[in-house]
Amino acid sequence: GIVADLAHLRDDTRYLLQRGLPVLRQMNRPGLKILSELAELNPTNLTEDHISFVLAPRLNALGRLGDANSIVEFLTTTNQLRAQTLAYELEGLNSNRRLISEQVFRSAINQLESDNSLQQYNAIVLSHSSWPAGVIGIAAAQLVEKYAKPVILISSPPDQPARGSARSIEGIDISAAITS
Repeated sequence: GIVADLAHLRDDTRYLLQRGLPVLRQMNRPGLKILSELAELNPTNLTEDHISFVLAPRLNALGRLGDANSIVEFLTTTNQLRAQTLAYELEGLNSNRRLISEQVFRSAINQLESDNSLQQYNAIVLSHSSWPAGVIGIAAAQLVEKYAKPVILISSPPDQPARGSARSIEGIDISAAITS
């Protein structure tokens, strides 16, 4: 969680990561071991980057596209067959998450290209009724990289509350900007 949630690595968080990495490298949990194998990850050389870009996206896919409650079972089960089933489910969900994220990203670019006036602002704010709320943050981050300006994407399904996700560039506090 420290690495996946981008916590500042200093003081307690740095200490916890230094203590946790060697434990994680042992892969004593069947689910994590199988997931590492599916991702072709050698746990003995596990780094923060492997957590950020290989393990965390797979673990987070469940909460983005489904019910995150079964992640507890995945992390705690000692049943090899159940761990394998859940690991394959996570792998499939992660592939689906990548596809959906790419579709949201492309849809946002299409909105921007179909209405050039949207690109004239200092920030990009877009909405769509079919964007899944669980992946709009990923697409927003990609748009920040592409356009070098803050981005807010909003999932606005009919008859449901809209949900948004914001990403910014260095030097702009997006939370303060939204608050003002």
